[in-house]
Amino acid sequence: MITGTSLKKRFITDKGQVVDALNNVSFTVASGEFYVLLGPSGSGKTTTLRSVAGIETVDSGEIQIDAQTVFSSSAGLNIPPEERPVAMMFQSYALWPHMDVYNNIVFPLRKGVRRVAAPEIERRVKAITETLQLEPYLRRPISQLSGGQQQRVALARALALEPAVLLMDEPLSNLDAKLRIQLRIEIKKITRTLGITTLYVTHDQVEAMVMGDRIAVMDGGQIVEEGTPEQLYKRPSSEFVGRFLGEMNFIPGSLQQMASGEQVNSGDTLSAQTPFGTIPIDAADAAGLGKTIKLGFRPEDVQVGARPDGVSFKTRVTQSYYIGDALLCDMMVGDHGFTARLPNTFHFKEGDETEVSLKHSDFNVFPNSET
Repeated sequence: MITGTSLKKRFITDKGQVVDALNNVSFTVASGEFYVLLGPSGSGKTTTLRSVAGIETVDSGEIQIDAQTVFSSSAGLNIPPEERPVAMMFQSYALWPHMDVYNNIVFPLRKGVRRVAAPEIERRVKAITETLQLEPYLRRPISQLSGGQQQRVALARALALEPAVLLMDEPLSNLDAKLRIQLRIEIKKITRTLGITTLYVTHDQVEAMVMGDRIAVMDGGQIVEEGTPEQLYKRPSSEFVGRFLGEMNFIPGSLQQMASGEQVNSGDTLSAQTPFGTIPIDAADAAGLGKTIKLGFRPEDVQVGARPDGVSFKTRVTQSYYIGDALLCDMMVGDHGFTARLPNTFHFKEGDETEVSLKHSDFNVFPNSET
């Protein structure tokens, strides 16, 4: 449904500094998919979204929407935003404050290149306001709506265009935490029910994992890694993604020295010497990383007590934090610290010593960038 190929965009700052906002970005979004662009500020995610919308013009590359080429630098083609089969929700919602809910929704249906006849307008308004439960508010001024209600009006206005693609630029960032949680589920449910292909931008990792069918993690104008939320969280291929998508602990490791000329095959097991003891590593995971590596693991994978299918070690608690549904503990093994997220039934305090363990499969292998 959406294809971006070799997109490049360069900005020149007021101080003359060259910034590569997009550096050879390529991606494909399947029909009906909820695809999330996730990354820190300045990573290129909003520039990518605005380029698909046509609000931003890339320097080179090609963009296709619903099998139609809407931008091609080689062909000199650039379809204007109003003629692209998309609708966009902005972070600010961009509602007209002097209009009521009904007129905000119907305005793009009456004006512009995608206007439709009056009977069709009423059909669309009825269908979308029923779906979003907005019927009681149709004649209410925008200024009298809550933030969540305004968000629904902005979504209704976009969906009333019946676009092939819905573009969303951090639409929940202005809402309070409780409402954000509620609307994440609501937006995902609505877009899935209607079969809308959605390209969604956020810097919120939890939001990306809850809503996305697939996530593209961006940094420095590039897609660093792409995959399902489970793939990226459990098995990130880069240290950046491991750190950015949730919390991850890291410890140094040293792989056993392989005999000269020895063939290492996928499925073979190597041994990594670490502060936590000897940990078996799949040779495929360590391929090309060299002798020194980093091992990453999630705080919630730490288990109190020994286990037969992993590595156990003695730790000392340096700090603990009760956060309601869990107990966060900062722990030390020798000179190496890490964080454990434990069930809230534990009551460790500073100075306590205990044995904890991790499964061998809990460890992710990364190159040691410090060597």
